Amino acid sequence: MNSVPDERPVRRFKRPVKQITDAVSLERFEKSIVRSEIIGFLELVSDVMKAPSARHPSRKTSTAVKQTIDFLETVASHLGERVDNLILKKRYGDPTFRVWYSQLDTETSEFLDTLVAGKILLAKLELSTYILSSFGDPSRLDYGTGHELAFCAFLLCCYKIGIFCPDDLHDLGAIIFTKYTDVARKIIVKYSLEPAGSRGSWGLDDYFFLPFYWGSAQLLGQDSQDMFSPAAICDDQLIKLHMGSYMYFASISFITKMKGTPLSITAPLLYDISQLKSWSKINAGLLKMYQAEYLSSLPMMQHFLFGSILVFE
Repeated sequence: MNSVPDERPVRRFKRPVKQITDAVSLERFEKSIVRSEIIGFLELVSDVMKAPSARHPSRKTSTAVKQTIDFLETVASHLGERVDNLILKKRYGDPTFRVWYSQLDTETSEFLDTLVAGKILLAKLELSTYILSSFGDPSRLDYGTGHELAFCAFLLCCYKIGIFCPDDLHDLGAIIFTKYTDVARKIIVKYSLEPAGSRGSWGLDDYFFLPFYWGSAQLLGQDSQDMFSPAAICDDQLIKLHMGSYMYFASISFITKMKGTPLSITAPLLYDISQLKSWSKINAGLLKMYQAEYLSSLPMMQHFLFGSILVFE
């Protein structure tokens, strides 16, 4: 992906819609420019997270990054205040999630007013659709990797149209996406959201994938690869000590809290991966897995949305 992410001189923003409906359209997507853009963006963020020292220590966090973090903190802060008078609970899929979600549109609109103010205000229509698709489904009362991809698409759209710049790439992964996954986990726990399309023990994780891919890149950065071998994920004390600093470890901690231990039973694929000798092999393997099992999956990609920024041609 170029340092100038989007070279289209004229754009008419529009509400993103689903366009992958069958095996034929999925095959078109697999050969498309937009699929290459998504993979390229994933790799860009991964590459800068492998070398976090590339982010100059004197460089301040950009306004756009700060505004996005503020939005995510606002979203999280309202988790406890909207359902006080609704105590109905179910083991899975607490319907009070719909009450919380009903207010997300207003918060998203206010956030985007500040994020794109004076620049490309018409982009709100597209960007808001991706955000509203990022925090679970109020009809099915579930959350999964498709919602995670929607948030990644929001970040990619902002990058393509210049809201985020190349200097922000490290912060998109290490700060914004880390915060997003933290908020998503709180939502999952509070409202007992079901895993969307979970593959059970055959999948990497019931809810997430990208925190493992970008998290493995983070563990390649600076001296951390000398500090932690992949087998470290089986050390509960080490995970507790460092989960606040490393995305991969935070993800392992969440699985442990939700399912218990040992990982060889609760997350056998992640356990098998931990037997590899290096984080570089894990990082490369996870990208291949994401392309093959997620971006080439009709059940997942049939929900993905395309507009004027992420164009399905």
